[in-house]
Amino acid sequence: MRESLNQPLLVIFEDLHWLDGESQAFLDLLVESLATARLLLLVNYRLEYRHAWGSKSYYTQLRLDPLGPQEARELLSALLGDGAGLQGLRQLILEKTQGNPFFLEEIVQALFDQGILVRGAAVSLTRPLTKIQIPPTVQGVLAARIDRLPAEEKALLQTLAVMGKEFSLGLVKQVVERPEEVGATHALPLLLSHLQGREFIYEQPAFPEPDYT
Repeated sequence: MRESLNQPLLVIFEDLHWLDGESQAFLDLLVESLATARLLLLVNYRLEYRHAWGSKSYYTQLRLDPLGPQEARELLSALLGDGAGLQGLRQLILEKTQGNPFFLEEIVQALFDQGILVRGAAVSLTRPLTKIQIPPTVQGVLAARIDRLPAEEKALLQTLAVMGKEFSLGLVKQVVERPEEVGATHALPLLLSHLQGREFIYEQPAFPEPDYT
C-alpha cells in the first residue's frame, strides 16, 4: 500500500482454490484497503473457491471461458510456429481440445515427448498424420505422459501424489529414501528436478528447504 502511493501497482495471486488460511487472511485484509488505492489486485480460482468480496463496489468478476477459435489458433501458433506442414495437425488439435488451453498445451507437450514433433529450424512432424493418435481427454494425455516417465521418476511422482497437493522437501526425504551423494544418478534432488522440468511439480520458496506443489 505504501508503494502504491509512488506508482500504480498490479498484484497477482493465482490458484486461490489452493490457498492456505494465513494467505486468505492477508488477502481479506488487503481487499479492505483497495477502494481508494492505486492498486489492481488480480486473482484467479476454480469454481469451488469462495470469498466474501462479491459485495464490494470495486470488485469485478470475469468468467474465463474456453478460448474462441481465433485465440486457440494464436496459442497453437505460439507453441508450434506457422509452418505450412503442420496445418493438418493444427486442425486435429483444435478439434480435440475445443478451446481448452490446458488441454491444448498438454497435447503439444505430449507430442514432443513422444518424438512425433521435433524442433529444428522449425517444428516438424516425424510421422504421417494418419499414424498419430491423440487421447480424447486431458486425463488421458496426462496419464500417457506419466506412463512414459522413467520408472523411478514415475514411482516418485505417484508417491508425491499420495502425500498431497503440497509437501516439503524434508517430508519427501523422510518418505523416500534415495542416495544423496553428489552426482548420484538416482539422487532425490535430481529426480525432483526432472519432474519439475517436465512441469509435473512446482517448487515454492520456503525456509530452510523448498516446498513443492
